[in-house]
Amino acid sequence: MAKFGPVAPIQVVSKLSPSACGDYHLLLAHDVAAHAKEYSQFFGKFRNFTIIMDNSVIELGGAVDLKVVKAAVRAVDSTTVVLPDILLDAKGTVDSCLKALETWPSEFADLFGNRSDRGFMLVPQGKTLAEFAWCAEQFASHPAINFWGVPRNLVKEIGSRARAIDIVSAINNHRRIHLLGFSDDVCDDVICAKDRRVEGIDSAVPIRCGSLGIRFDFNSSVPPRDPKWFDEATHVPLMDENIENYKRWIRRF
Repeated sequence: MAKFGPVAPIQVVSKLSPSACGDYHLLLAHDVAAHAKEYSQFFGKFRNFTIIMDNSVIELGGAVDLKVVKAAVRAVDSTTVVLPDILLDAKGTVDSCLKALETWPSEFADLFGNRSDRGFMLVPQGKTLAEFAWCAEQFASHPAINFWGVPRNLVKEIGSRARAIDIVSAINNHRRIHLLGFSDDVCDDVICAKDRRVEGIDSAVPIRCGSLGIRFDFNSSVPPRDPKWFDEATHVPLMDENIENYKRWIRRF
């Protein structure tokens, strides 16, 4: 089945049931760097987890700098690091990621330990499918990239992530594919996550719904982001229930 990566503060993730927590995570670099000890203590207990270190572009409005990302990766054994994309900007993303790839492979070499399963995630951007495809094509064969990231904003722009999955798979089908976040169309999120080429999807939505006492289902609207939630959220059992329900939807038979 596709994996689900719960996105939540460490005081919530560490209290999830083992099944809800799972072994597939997307962590926010700025929060990991700010709470390095707590993240290290929890995730250091586990091995063979897939841990994607995100650049926090959605949460902060722009990607964090290299210093913050390295501090986060130093705290948690990350399997892939998201390159600095720029929302909806194909040209800006190409320029930003090409610049990062000039130095990041060597900057992270000691943290990755020269392991072949470590690398970077390229998140193509664009306001149209053609722009998205052009952006992805610029990185078709870069050896340091091990993941494609398909952003949620594409659903608003083009109606579905399904065609974007087709495109990145056609450009390089040896990379793993991850869906970044839930869009405003839960049905499309489920359909795309069930695609056998997709390894996983992340979201805070079922967990934030749990905080609000909402049972997450196909009719659930995405609750607005509360800027205080990451600092103040506490675990409640409905979070586990909502995660398990979503995992049931994306299970492959």
